[in-house]
Amino acid sequence: MISRLSANGVLPRLLSLESLCSFSTVSAAAQSKTNCLLNCLTSSLAFSEEEALSTLEKIGNRRRSRKEPNLVVNFFLNLGLNKTQIKSLVSVDPKLLLYDVDKTLLPKIQALQDVGLSEADLAKILMNYKSIFSRGRVIRPCVDYLRILLGSDEKVAIVIKKYSNLLDPRAPRIIESNVELLQRNGFSRENVCRLVVKIPRIILRDSEFFEGVMNRVENDLGISRESKMFYHGFIALAGIGDAKFKMKFEMFRSLGLSDATIYKMLARFPNIALSSEDKIRKAWNFYTNELGYAPDYVAARPVMLSLQLERRVKPRSLVVKVLTEKKLNKKKINLYTALLKSESEFIDKFLLPYKRAIPGLYRSYLRIVAKKKVENL
Repeated sequence: MISRLSANGVLPRLLSLESLCSFSTVSAAAQSKTNCLLNCLTSSLAFSEEEALSTLEKIGNRRRSRKEPNLVVNFFLNLGLNKTQIKSLVSVDPKLLLYDVDKTLLPKIQALQDVGLSEADLAKILMNYKSIFSRGRVIRPCVDYLRILLGSDEKVAIVIKKYSNLLDPRAPRIIESNVELLQRNGFSRENVCRLVVKIPRIILRDSEFFEGVMNRVENDLGISRESKMFYHGFIALAGIGDAKFKMKFEMFRSLGLSDATIYKMLARFPNIALSSEDKIRKAWNFYTNELGYAPDYVAARPVMLSLQLERRVKPRSLVVKVLTEKKLNKKKINLYTALLKSESEFIDKFLLPYKRAIPGLYRSYLRIVAKKKVENL
């Protein structure tokens, strides 16, 4: 029976834990280590018997290592990971249980902790990039390269949390090549850093991707590579991809806008392509239907469609309406100008001068803005 199962290659799957551990060809030391591994897998990490056997197969001869698997489990528990998360890591890289905690695991974790990543951050990163400990990966050179590129630990922590694949050993070489490509095409070092922080996954794409996006910005949006808007056009098109860009274009068409008008909007304010369709439609309807602005007026000022409707546009439009009706301002008040002001500038110019004349306006504005801010938390 045993010989037949061995010939079919299914013996390891069918042997019970007890028979596996007492198999006559296994030395006492190896048997002890196998027992230890099995106990760790089944008792500590809640592997089923079948899962444990499969994991032992993947570990292979390494199971004779003198390393204690429970030390690895305790290491990750102390980092704040739960046993389900640790099981997930081990499932991807079973040999993880036999790694040296001090020599292999701790240095990689310390490289991440050095940039200010919390336990919760580390858990998220390890779950997103489960092969981080495998195949002799070295983390610190990647972290150090990002430090040089971005200039601060805070930014390094931000990009790693957003896209853990930046810790791939190949990442510095790919990033450096793409940085050189972008700078040859007019991107300042500052804009390259802003790009990496905003959309970190982009910087690991191949050169053909970058060339394609830059050509689309230049040809489709009509933004010259020498223009300051070229960077914003690149961010917009790179951030949503071809398919979503076409969908966004169709949405603008559904608002009754011509292709020429849409291209002008995107050239004036490329970031409008990154706003959600729902947000744009609600803003468009508010300006054109409720406030009565002509579609051409709004289309010529696309930044209006990207502003927070409930927290910014509506409260400020009420203030402008009241001031206009009361004729308290000698100059005609322009809502567009009011919308572009910072919060402190808006209060200083459009509320404080009229606080005594219309005390309720000042209080109601602050109350509405505060309420909307809390609702959005």
